[in-house]
Amino acid sequence: MGPHPLADSALPRDGGPRAFIRPMGKPDAVFAASMHAKYIESGFLSGLGVPFLTWLYRAISGCRSGFGFVWEGPGGEILGYIACAESTGRLIREAMLGWGVLLLLALGLRVLRPSVLKGLVEAWSYPKRAAVGLPPAGVLSMAVSETARGKGGGGP
Repeated sequence: MGPHPLADSALPRDGGPRAFIRPMGKPDAVFAASMHAKYIESGFLSGLGVPFLTWLYRAISGCRSGFGFVWEGPGGEILGYIACAESTGRLIREAMLGWGVLLLLALGLRVLRPSVLKGLVEAWSYPKRAAVGLPPAGVLSMAVSETARGKGGGGP
């Protein structure tokens, strides 16, 4: 798969080798999970571990309501990613129905912790609790590696 039409936005400001933006696929899940755990240190999901996050990003890229993009460097390294939902509620339902068992297995014994159970229930019920009038689509997470920061991948 070639560069995304937005690839020009991934040109380095210093005129160095070209990087490009492409759709996120299931094989990118491990990179997205690792970056999420490393660069998004706060929040419920970060505390669930890389195995859970890997399955979560596989689910996001495998659901009709989820999509994302990765910023790939000239050597094939992932410099950043963004994960989105066309409809957060629909994505959560699709992920739980299609990937729920794998997601729970990736949690291991953590699933028995009251704080984890509470967080899972809150995530499941989030779309119903969200403020009325908000759009169903949204950015779920995004991260840029330390080495790529300030190079234009996060936007102008």
